[in-house]
Amino acid sequence: MTRGESPLEEASPGHRLKLGLGLGLLAAVLAVGFSRTGPGRAVERGILDGHLQRASAEGADGVVLCQIRDADVDWLRTANAIAWPWPLDVNVALVEGVRLGGASALVVDILHLDNGAGPEDVRAGSLDALSPEDRETRLRTLELAQMGADPYRDALAALGRRSVVAIELASSDDGYDSPARRSAVVAKLPDLSGALATGAYARPYARLPVFRVSQGAGTFGFSNVDQDEDGVIRRLHALALWGDRVVPSLALAGVAAADGSELRREADGVTFGGHHVRLASDGAYHVPLARPGGQSPFPTVTAKQLIEWGMAASNPDHEQAEAAARAALEGRVLVLGVNLAGIADEVSTAIGTMDGPELHAHAIKGMQTGSLRIRVPFAFDIVLTVVLALALGLLLAWRHTLAWGVLCTLALLVVSQAVPWWGHDHGHVIAAAMPAIALLLTAIGHGSLTLVKRTRANRWLKGTFGRYLAPSVIQALGRDPSLIRLGGRRRRLTLLFSDLAGFTSMARKLEPDQIVDLLNRYLSMHAGAVLAEGGVVDKFIGDAVMAFWGDPLEQADQAKRACRSALAVLRGMPDVEAYAKRYGLEGFHARIGIHTGPAVVGNMGSNDRQDYTCIGDTVNLASRLEGANKAFGTTCLLGDATYQEARDAIVARHLADVVVVGQEKPLPVYELLGEAGDADAQDRATRFEEAWQLVRNDQRANARAVLAGLRERHPHDAAAAWLGRLLDDLDAGRRPAPWDGTLVLDSK
Repeated sequence: MTRGESPLEEASPGHRLKLGLGLGLLAAVLAVGFSRTGPGRAVERGILDGHLQRASAEGADGVVLCQIRDADVDWLRTANAIAWPWPLDVNVALVEGVRLGGASALVVDILHLDNGAGPEDVRAGSLDALSPEDRETRLRTLELAQMGADPYRDALAALGRRSVVAIELASSDDGYDSPARRSAVVAKLPDLSGALATGAYARPYARLPVFRVSQGAGTFGFSNVDQDEDGVIRRLHALALWGDRVVPSLALAGVAAADGSELRREADGVTFGGHHVRLASDGAYHVPLARPGGQSPFPTVTAKQLIEWGMAASNPDHEQAEAAARAALEGRVLVLGVNLAGIADEVSTAIGTMDGPELHAHAIKGMQTGSLRIRVPFAFDIVLTVVLALALGLLLAWRHTLAWGVLCTLALLVVSQAVPWWGHDHGHVIAAAMPAIALLLTAIGHGSLTLVKRTRANRWLKGTFGRYLAPSVIQALGRDPSLIRLGGRRRRLTLLFSDLAGFTSMARKLEPDQIVDLLNRYLSMHAGAVLAEGGVVDKFIGDAVMAFWGDPLEQADQAKRACRSALAVLRGMPDVEAYAKRYGLEGFHARIGIHTGPAVVGNMGSNDRQDYTCIGDTVNLASRLEGANKAFGTTCLLGDATYQEARDAIVARHLADVVVVGQEKPLPVYELLGEAGDADAQDRATRFEEAWQLVRNDQRANARAVLAGLRERHPHDAAAAWLGRLLDDLDAGRRPAPWDGTLVLDSK
């Protein structure tokens, strides 16, 4: 703060603009940084989970789930003495049931790694380390295992492109990526060549089905899912890198197989037939999840049903079985998995734990219905965050009220959440926590700076105004310091001037410390009366006091407040007079003048010193009214405007129309006698006004009679004595009769 500058001064618009932009930008940077931390990512994930759970179950009937469960295994063991793992010929009947039902595709979420392996599955040189006897035994085992595998191969082949078998991408080679398997799998993968962005799912090896299955399957898709750092799966990959080859996921391959079309790579995803699946540049997407009532939305069939339908297909009277199979499967994608005790395939998702095949089913449904969510580039999130934070910074810098700040912050917080909400409904994942955090930081930063400024301003207010502003006014200014504006402004004020009659001459009799002691007692009482009515003690000039009402707070009842303050001073004077007698002083009384009207008020002065004061004719007239008490012998005179505004709350009487020094127009002057309801004051006013009217009507004898009665009841009534002297002047010819009600003052 420069010399002569007040903490209440508003910064320039340019400075406020820069401050708002700086706050918003800093908040955005902090929010972006926080979003990259563990807690920041956790908050963002929590909001994302809520959006993913808003998915509809509509379209779930396009996918059917079949999981081989313990009941199916027990049935086959009991009925046919076949134990788990089943020979591949059992799967022949299962696949035949799928064909009979007319499923649009069979998605096999089962890894055929060992069951049905033959010599082709053995990598060159992998048996060299074995002894001749062990090698021969191993080869014979593989040959025996090969027997009976061909029917399953042929059953898969009969489905053509509609059969999709899972492969699992791996970080290391554990023997299931043999040349024969790889050759058979690669031959049936679509050409999806093209680069994937950094962050794409990539593995150099794969765990591939046995050669026989690889030969029969129509195509393949990887079944891997990628967990977030909290172990929850929210984001899946539709494309991944196997070595340097781009391969589809099990769900994507299944959807294309059901359509009967080849997958083709596009700039923003993949297409097949007339369908387009949008993907992020790294081949990923978020899958909406729906579980109405906590249950899977997908229809299910059992492995037992499929096997029975497949076995019945060879019977001449298979129409009933076919009808049942078609009712369950026709035109739908069947996802086949295994979920047995001890080998359950379960994953953690945004809506809780579910079976792996069901997650693939959700992905297939999302691709079929076009409801996948694609994360926008991180740059978009940053731009949204910066724009909102800068907007709030500018809005807060524009206006400083609490209500405005809260309104703007809440409005932009709604926008920060509405944009991600809208984005999710239109297939986009947009950061929600990051812009909200930036807005909160901007609001907190602005609030903190405002608090610091207001704290400093309050300290300055108390130091500058605390001694002559009422505590309630100080509190109001603390809430809104703008109520005191630097510079002047024109306001309607009520001014009060007071002085001690003859104090200068009385003070010559006292020692300096006695003068200070007496004045402090009087001025403390006087200031207390002003502050109690919400007034401003403008200044003390020796024994004189200047006070006003109507600024910095507007006061509709300012005239009444000033009158009540004056009456409080007059009630307090007897105590001060008694104190003055300790120093041998007599006739210690105050004179007060009050006037209401327009005045210029503000902080005035030099660069080094400023006073909060007011100037104008209203101020001068109030001062003249204080001096006019000398002419009437009264203690408190009111101007006409003050009387008119306060008349229902006070008792006052009209004395004369006074022409004060420096003015040409007469001013109606009233003597303040008491508050409304004061019977004694009302009696004085009534009797005086009766006598006054008689004087105006030049009925001097009658006027004297009324005055005599007034002075008998109120012997110390100074205005009655003055009116009596006025009658003497009229009788002696010193004043023209009849009296016109005007009194011209020749001194202040």
